[in-house]
Amino acid sequence: MANLRLAVTRRSILNTVRFYAGEQMHKRILILGPTGTKKDELLPKIARDLKTTSGQQAHTLHFEDYLAEAPLYPKTFQKFLRQGHKVQAIIWDQGWNLLAKELAKISSDELILLSMHGAYVRADQGTRSVANLSRICEGFEPTLIITVFDDVYQMWNRTEASARGDNTRIRPTLQELISARRAEIMIGDMLAVQRPMNECRHVIIALNHPIRFFSELIMSNAEICYLSFPISAFRKDGEAAQALFTIIRDLHAKAVATFNKSGSSRRIFISPLTIDEFPLSFTYKAWRDGNPEKAADPEDETLVEFDVLAHRFPVEDIWPGEELANSVMTDCVHIPSDQLRLATSLMETDVGWRDFKLVSQADALAVSCPKPSNRQMITRGVKNEILAALAMGGTPVYIWEPPEFDPQHVVDGEFFSDPGSMGSGVWQTVAQRCESMEQMLNWCVRRETGQ
Repeated sequence: MANLRLAVTRRSILNTVRFYAGEQMHKRILILGPTGTKKDELLPKIARDLKTTSGQQAHTLHFEDYLAEAPLYPKTFQKFLRQGHKVQAIIWDQGWNLLAKELAKISSDELILLSMHGAYVRADQGTRSVANLSRICEGFEPTLIITVFDDVYQMWNRTEASARGDNTRIRPTLQELISARRAEIMIGDMLAVQRPMNECRHVIIALNHPIRFFSELIMSNAEICYLSFPISAFRKDGEAAQALFTIIRDLHAKAVATFNKSGSSRRIFISPLTIDEFPLSFTYKAWRDGNPEKAADPEDETLVEFDVLAHRFPVEDIWPGEELANSVMTDCVHIPSDQLRLATSLMETDVGWRDFKLVSQADALAVSCPKPSNRQMITRGVKNEILAALAMGGTPVYIWEPPEFDPQHVVDGEFFSDPGSMGSGVWQTVAQRCESMEQMLNWCVRRETGQ
């Protein structure tokens, strides 16, 4: 009973944070994200969608435009990054002064989308942030912070394309981009907790989501449903893996359809497949095994080909017919082996904590196929996500297992056993069994307060 009371207490705290705005529209939205996420292209897409779907006009501002006009700003961003952190902080403050003048011209009733780099990363200086968090909180008063991120190889390809081989321009390595991605999320969390507890929400979301999900976060403070399912299982060969692949593809399509037909109380769907870097890790390891001498040389820069179309879960299948928040994506990249050697372990360690972060911000979990047909147990990743949801204070979990995948009823024994049996009856306090994928998704879009 003590654990249950603690879960209820935690849940009430989360309710205060997550649902403080009800259906009210956010007016001050801060967009964070590392270089390579093309925030300059993202903001106009969000503004256009807001205008089309709701008639709302949004101002789009980019802090770096004002930073570049600061009196002490050097000629290029590259030179700015070479400055000491104290000088950078002074220049940043000058840039904010210029932005503050522009903000003062805009009515409090008008909607503003403001983008910003929360942190800077250089190989010789590490990760740093000179952003004055108190000035952002007091001068902009964000009620919604969205930190965007993408597959690191796509971010890398965009920055390389922009630099066009010019070393005087910004050309971050994979390792630097991953560090920046981590730092941007941390800065978002720091900003959110510096605001009064019930006045700011921080959401992390990959760019391979429909642009309408971003608009819905802004327009209705939409709740979040996290799609949980085995990922590694459908990467294997065979009919069983292909069957799971088809289910996961259908899950995303039906999630969008469910979102489209839901009422004003909206829940957007967050998918872990919108960030998918393991295939790049597998590709590098295969190259390393086939080229041991080159792989052992820390200065080797042999280009390793990564066929995105062949190895990544197809982005076009995730949300069919939807305009994605992402900008231009490449079908194939060629990355120096020395960068891959340093980045591979970082990509792999990111998966666990990022999944935890995605679960922690969710208002519900939709769990599909926790036991793949080619395994005799619940996959570790899915089970960890459900455990994380339980630790968050009883986040509702809706579980659907295709009967043909589980003739021995492993899922029932794990999650829905009778109290006092050998199973885990505690799941009954948070988990609900669903008879179909459609039922699971329909339950997920219903507001908890209406159940």
